[in-house]
Amino acid sequence: MTQDEIALARFQAALLEQLAAERSPAEILEQLRSSPELVPFREYIDSFESRPLEVAACLVKKWGRRANNSEIADGAG
Repeated sequence: MTQDEIALARFQAALLEQLAAERSPAEILEQLRSSPELVPFREYIDSFESRPLEVAACLVKKWGRRANNSEIADGAG
């Protein structure tokens, strides 16, 4: 993996973690904005709107699950 791919994977993991937590959209944004490792994504994070974050959080809670490493390696995750 390249450094950019690693950074993107960290961003995606952090976003999913926040969406799965019992937090308001404002709290999700605050957590994402305050993470030093997500600084490269700050402009993108700042473009997030509250209602889509609420919907995304509902979808993650209903349908989301984390793939384990073997599923990712097999392409099933």
